[in-house]
Amino acid sequence: RNSLSYNDVTAFCEDRGGNIWIGTDGGGLNLFDPATNTFKVFKYNPYDPKSLGSNEVLHIMEDSEGNLWVATWGGGLDLLDRKTCHFTRFMADLQKKDAISSNYVQKIFEDSTNHLWIATYYGGLNLFDRKTRRFTRFSSGGNGASVQGNNMVSINQDKAGNLWFGTDDGGLNCYQSGSKNIVHYFDKEEKIPDLRVLFVDSKGRIWAGQTGLYL
Repeated sequence: RNSLSYNDVTAFCEDRGGNIWIGTDGGGLNLFDPATNTFKVFKYNPYDPKSLGSNEVLHIMEDSEGNLWVATWGGGLDLLDRKTCHFTRFMADLQKKDAISSNYVQKIFEDSTNHLWIATYYGGLNLFDRKTRRFTRFSSGGNGASVQGNNMVSINQDKAGNLWFGTDDGGLNCYQSGSKNIVHYFDKEEKIPDLRVLFVDSKGRIWAGQTGLYL
């Protein structure tokens, strides 16, 4: 195949082999081989539980172990087995407290200690344990350490190891690496900004924003 599956592109990821993974908003996941200039397409198949969970891909990430993770809108979190080209879907389950909290996944982030953090819409924040394949949830109003807002849209980490989470309904959250407390921040007018982009600059400052810019 010599063309992209869909023109609405939402995500890019270059893996350690130099291949380019491209997410689309309706056309599934594309694998571009620079050596042959060809595309391989992965799409959702309602009759195949090992297919991509949704054709709406929001984020793609290759972790430190070489695993490829795909965040989908409505299809949960997907893990690709590159040998078989099969996906393992991690889906929300109201009967299981250690399942992912929402099928609407926005971002996947691996921190400096190789933990995987999953930002979801409607379900807050999740921490994934690769050994047990279980999730720990951090939701708004939950017991213990809780986040402000359940619509998580961005993640980053500063040089001190603190994790920053942007939302579109709860401002900015910071998971402090030393105390493991979660601190909540709002802008000066006490409005709740849509913080879809988080950036840590060379001076350690946190930049956050989307339509507006917050520092």
